[in-house]
Amino acid sequence: MTDSRYFGLRRERVTVSTVGIIPRIKQMPDDMPGVGLALSLHAPSQELRHKIVPSARAYKLDRLMEAVKEFEDRTKLKLFVEYVMLAGVRIMVPTSIVTVDFLRFSST
Repeated sequence: MTDSRYFGLRRERVTVSTVGIIPRIKQMPDDMPGVGLALSLHAPSQELRHKIVPSARAYKLDRLMEAVKEFEDRTKLKLFVEYVMLAGVRIMVPTSIVTVDFLRFSST
């Protein structure tokens, strides 16, 4: 997408979204320098995330947040967090508050 022979988009205008494939997040600064990262968080806890995202079994939330922090440290870019509201899954206010608290804690 950033190759001038194709779309020629500026790297700082491109963001790659992931559900949290840790090896690819760690490799991204080398493969795509200057490209932003968006994380589809889905849930603030490993238990709920595991129910929604099958790959969460292999990529635990604590390790995922470490990889995201490493990405931010290496690239000096801020993470964009995506969070979709799924009916009957996490529309509850307490879960939303837990998510905000989790993200605040993780960004320090």
